[in-house]
Amino acid sequence: VKGDKVKFISYDPCIGDEQMQEYLLFDLANQKIIAVKPGYRTYIVLQNKPYTPLPKNEFNIITSRNHKKILGQKCYQWRAKNKKENTEIAYWVNNKYNYDFFIPLLKLWNRVEKHAEYFLQIPDNSGVFPFLSTERSVVRDFRMKLAVVEVTYQPLDDTLFIIPAEYTNYDH
Repeated sequence: VKGDKVKFISYDPCIGDEQMQEYLLFDLANQKIIAVKPGYRTYIVLQNKPYTPLPKNEFNIITSRNHKKILGQKCYQWRAKNKKENTEIAYWVNNKYNYDFFIPLLKLWNRVEKHAEYFLQIPDNSGVFPFLSTERSVVRDFRMKLAVVEVTYQPLDDTLFIIPAEYTNYDH
């Protein structure tokens, strides 16, 4: 992450491949997502659908002062519960470094996973980032967990967010 630019790199360790397969470039300022395949030296600008919020009245939100350390950062527990979908997600969030990119990223990417959709329902979530989230049924049956495994704070070169000139646009 650098300013309003975000890069997601995809690896496939399931097939024993630790080389970069592809990556996504998010330009939050211009509302663009670009998928890049270095192996083919191609890229494509993805068409994203506009974000539409879920009905707020379906959610019960609890922002507690419960906290624990994750990766050396003090994280607070927030929970989003939707009885209609029989789902509760607990987030352990941190705001020490003001993660302003995260909410615009979620809205631009517009994923349908509940971890993203529910997080967007929490008021005053700007500048906050979940280091850990756990999805369960309302009777506490485990479903899924997302966890940050490493965070490195360092200056990044602008070239990390530029498509190489020799790559071609692969648009059908």
